[in-house]
Amino acid sequence: MLVGAVLSPFEAAIREVEGVACLTASLITYDAEGVEQLGRLASFAQGHVAAKCKVLETEVLEIAKKMDVEKLYASAGLGFTAQGGPVAAGRPRKS
Repeated sequence: MLVGAVLSPFEAAIREVEGVACLTASLITYDAEGVEQLGRLASFAQGHVAAKCKVLETEVLEIAKKMDVEKLYASAGLGFTAQGGPVAAGRPRKS
């Protein structure tokens, strides 16, 4: 899914953002071309999510560093630990 800004017409007297729109795509056929299309869509989505994640990681890190660390420790955690513990969580995954 793509999310983008809806702008007023190019020739409008006042150019402004009028809203937001979502664009979604669905698989129409189940033939070889449809499967290839699904693979390309999944690959695109993975890259899009990874890029967004990098931006969010930076923002969350900046916010977390400004917070009281004791309040962070007192708040509820995610409730799980990566398989292999914290050391394994820092290692790159197999692709």
